Amino acid sequence: MDHVHEGLEEPGRRRSKTVAEQAKLALQALEAQAETPKKTAVDELKDLTLRAKCSSALRAWFRYFDKDQNYRIDVKEFDKGLKELKFGGGKEECLKLWQDLDDDNSGEISFEEFAPQEAELWNKFRHFAGSIFNGSKDMIFQLKGYYAEINLLDPPNDEVLYEREFCDSLIGFGWQQGEELLLWDAFCSDGQGLAVPCIYFKNLRWVDREVKIFKMKQAAKKKAEKMTGVKQRIIQEAQLALKSFKAFMKKQFGNSFRAWRQALDLDGSMNLQRAELFKAVKALNWKGNCRALWKALDHDFSGITTIEEFDPDTAQVIAHFREWAVSMVENSRKPSDIFELVDRHNRKKLSHAQFQQELEHHGYTKKTKQLIHMLDWQDKKYICDRDLAFLDIWRPPAFLTGTPDPAAAAAFKKQLVTRHGHILKAWRFAMDKDGSNSCNWHEFQEAAKLVRFHGNLAGVWLALDADLSGSISLKEIDEDANDCLVEFKKWADEEFGGVRSAFKVLDADGSGALHFKEFKAACRNYGFPGDCKMLFQCLDQQGTAAA
Repeated sequence: MDHVHEGLEEPGRRRSKTVAEQAKLALQALEAQAETPKKTAVDELKDLTLRAKCSSALRAWFRYFDKDQNYRIDVKEFDKGLKELKFGGGKEECLKLWQDLDDDNSGEISFEEFAPQEAELWNKFRHFAGSIFNGSKDMIFQLKGYYAEINLLDPPNDEVLYEREFCDSLIGFGWQQGEELLLWDAFCSDGQGLAVPCIYFKNLRWVDREVKIFKMKQAAKKKAEKMTGVKQRIIQEAQLALKSFKAFMKKQFGNSFRAWRQALDLDGSMNLQRAELFKAVKALNWKGNCRALWKALDHDFSGITTIEEFDPDTAQVIAHFREWAVSMVENSRKPSDIFELVDRHNRKKLSHAQFQQELEHHGYTKKTKQLIHMLDWQDKKYICDRDLAFLDIWRPPAFLTGTPDPAAAAAFKKQLVTRHGHILKAWRFAMDKDGSNSCNWHEFQEAAKLVRFHGNLAGVWLALDADLSGSISLKEIDEDANDCLVEFKKWADEEFGGVRSAFKVLDADGSGALHFKEFKAACRNYGFPGDCKMLFQCLDQQGTAAA
């Protein structure tokens, strides 16, 4: 009975074990599936082209998709290419594949999106061909001629290019990136009445396009270099003029403030207009370039220059003194009334030593010796109430007496991004409206109002303008954003000679504006290596999808 009982139970145990095994196997399969990375759209296309016996994505691109060789395909070309490749999916799968590749929703796919692994090679080759040859026919003629010459063959009399002619001759023309067979295979035609594969003119139509692009870039670059040379010369002349003028004034007057009061700001307004500067320079008999000097002093193009622009270090010393003076006198009194407070014995004038002693007696100790030499701008060897009258007129910017506030600077940057989406866009829209690549204190205040920042603005400024230059650059705001713009500028300078000339070439229809699709296609055609979408969003100040 026990044996029978055992025999009856055995099948049940086996059945239970089988179910457990099946569950285990199913679990293992699910785990394996989870561990296997999901194929991307690029991976799917790669598998598809391999099944179609295309040795490279570049071959598939030109053979099945970009047949007109304009470097981009729309959804119709994509759908047609998939059908020719015998893509097994339906319309939904085709659309999903397109959407995955067109991640910027431009309505077009470039080869960079189609096959990013081969894009760098292709871009280098097309730029190489455009810079070396004069067109598709010239490329075939020159490569064939070179091959015949180095192999001591008769001059060729046909108009097609064979594998050995193509691969062996490219190196002789300076191609150093390798992959000659891959490139050959991408453009050659199989058969077509010939015994072996070869390249026809029609396979190299893109070379004609590249030659045109290269010539346009060279022309733009030449023109821009001439303009840039003039601009750089103006900047250099301005810097040299300012350096020379400051040295001249220091030799004549001893320090910048004395020079300012005695020779430049004769009406004591603490502002200097262009006509005043020219008149002063003439009276001083300075032999330098006066117009270049004014460009250096009025770097924010406000039409006036101030002591803080002429010498920010000097302005800071005096601004601290004025702030202290305001804090020491009653609210109804003027800053210059500080003299009455320190002149305890009613002497009406105090020697340098007496003035310094009195300042220290009242608790002021910041650079007193330097300050006193500045205040005695007529070199009388004493200080009187008239020497401080300018304190009632001058309204120094708040940053001269503030302290750096890194926390406030971080909050300000956050507010810029909140309001504009990206720091580079905020820089161009709110801070650098004139495109000068600098933001002065007045522009900075306006930008703060625009983004509704109500924190310690002077502290923010000093945290950003660490060198007290009187202006801040994009690099001081955000180094990464600056690098993005610098990358574009460097590319534009190298390819076209400058951003302005680059825009004129990229704007092929001459409309004065670039929409994203046009911008993306132009950057791709001309070889910009950066992130086109991010750059466009940053340059599109008004959010109109036109840069």
